[in-house]
Amino acid sequence: MKCLMCHQTIIEDYTLIQLLKPIPLFSHGLCQQCQSECLYVQDFPHCPICMNPKLPCYECISWQQQLPLKHNSLFYYNDWMKDWLNQYKISGDYRLRKTFRNELYAALQPYIKKGYTIIPIPLDEHKYYKRGFNQVSALLEASRISYQSILKKKPLSQAQGLKKRKERLQTPQPFWIDRPIYQRKILIMDDIYTTGRTLMHAYDCFAEHGIQDICSFSLIRSGGENLSKEERWFCN
Repeated sequence: MKCLMCHQTIIEDYTLIQLLKPIPLFSHGLCQQCQSECLYVQDFPHCPICMNPKLPCYECISWQQQLPLKHNSLFYYNDWMKDWLNQYKISGDYRLRKTFRNELYAALQPYIKKGYTIIPIPLDEHKYYKRGFNQVSALLEASRISYQSILKKKPLSQAQGLKKRKERLQTPQPFWIDRPIYQRKILIMDDIYTTGRTLMHAYDCFAEHGIQDICSFSLIRSGGENLSKEERWFCN
C-alpha cells in the first residue's frame, strides 16, 4: 500500500504479539518517515492535566477555576501535523481518517471500559455540508469506536482556525444538547486542542445538564511547534 501522506510504498511488519492481540489491527497508513515526524505527547514532559508542553501550565490553572479539566491527547502539533490537518480538514481528504486508527483505538479503550460515552465535537450544518463529513466522527468510525452525536453546534461568523487566541477565548457558547441525557460519564472528543475554549464550552453544556464526570480527549494538542525530538523523556 501507499503512504497516505507522501505516497511512498509501505511494507507492514507485525510482531507475533501484535498478531495475537484480541484487538483490531489496522494498516497504519503512514510510512516510517512520516511516522517519525509525529510527536507523541507521552514522549515529552507535559502538564498532567491538559498535556501542555509549556511548564508551568498557567493555561489550565485558569480553566481549573471554572471547571475541573481532565484532558488527554495523543500528538503534539508541528509542521508535519499542520500539513496533515490541512489535507484532512481543509482539502477534505477523507482517506486520512484512517491514519491513526491503531493509536486512537488503543487510547480510547480505557475510557470505554470505564463506561464513558464518547461525544464528538460537532460541525454546524453549513460546514458539514461544505466538507462532506465531520472530521472527529470520521476518525472514530475508522477506528471502530462507538459514539453518540447528542451535541449540536450553532453557525459561527468565523471559523475557529482563523481566529487569534484572544478572539477564540471570547467566543460565545456555540453548543446545545438536542435530547435528554441519561449518560453519567462523558468523554468529549475533538481533533485538536488549541486554547481549550471549544472543549470548555462543551464541558459547560454537559455540566449545566447535571453531568459531573466529564473529561476530554483530542488527537492533537497545540504547543509542539518548537519542540525538538532531543527533548523527549528518554533523551534527558
